[in-house]
Amino acid sequence: MINIKIKLDERVQIPVYHSELASGCDLVANESSILKPGDIHIFETGVSLEIPMGYEGQVRSRSGLSSKFGIVVINGVGTIDADYRGQIKVPIINIGPKIYSVAKGDRIAQLVISPVVQANFIISDELSETKRGDGGLGSTGGLSNNSPSFTGTLRNNVEDITDIKIPERIAHMIVIMEVLNFQTGKPTDNNELLSWIENKYPHLKRKYSHNIVWPSDKI
Repeated sequence: MINIKIKLDERVQIPVYHSELASGCDLVANESSILKPGDIHIFETGVSLEIPMGYEGQVRSRSGLSSKFGIVVINGVGTIDADYRGQIKVPIINIGPKIYSVAKGDRIAQLVISPVVQANFIISDELSETKRGDGGLGSTGGLSNNSPSFTGTLRNNVEDITDIKIPERIAHMIVIMEVLNFQTGKPTDNNELLSWIENKYPHLKRKYSHNIVWPSDKI
């Protein structure tokens, strides 16, 4: 365990670990906001840290908020550098189907303190060879290698059946997240994958073109 200096705004509580071996402590909103589907809001927390050299702060989504309501940290994992002394702010996006209300004092994210190593980059004309080589997305398994349509361009039009519009970029994010999380035992071709995604996200209604392929160069 390390000691970290913390500065708190008035009436803001110190972040708390909720179990003996918890990796992350909770960050709470220091303001209220209502997030409609697709909305983004940067929440103030009222917390500033003096992180020791050799460590960083990682701001991550809370599993309950993300899995139940689609409330996530928009940049996946936020980074707090050791030399940053400003207030921690959390960019939250609502990728869920319903309006979500955040009240002041609600837990919106978790903070993980982790060691980091800076690299000394050395320019070289050659890199050592490995069995994997330049194999990229899906090369070690997960994505079906039998379907050539997993490369190229994804084209779709997304509407919310409750008449609450979901921005197309959010739908693309959902689909790309599912592709990246694609594992053995889940569907093995495009049609089954699309059906699986739509069943998992019933609030989205997708009208796909006949030639649906995945943007491997943009994921």
